[in-house]
Amino acid sequence: MQGDTQSFIIRIWHEAVSDDGRVLAWRGSIDHVGSSRRIYFQDMEQAIHFIAQEAGIHTGEEEAEAK
Repeated sequence: MQGDTQSFIIRIWHEAVSDDGRVLAWRGSIDHVGSSRRIYFQDMEQAIHFIAQEAGIHTGEEEAEAK
């Protein structure tokens, strides 16, 4: 089972806050522990795509992008 395990470090922070305290912009980074690759992201779709790619998970997006 350990051979199928992937480890990621995910950091999320906010970069912009409005005058009334609302968060306007979230940012994040993900490190894949096994390959030491890192990406920065601004939305969860980017994060999910990176995790799927690094873990070798096929999401079906590959087929849609090829068309």
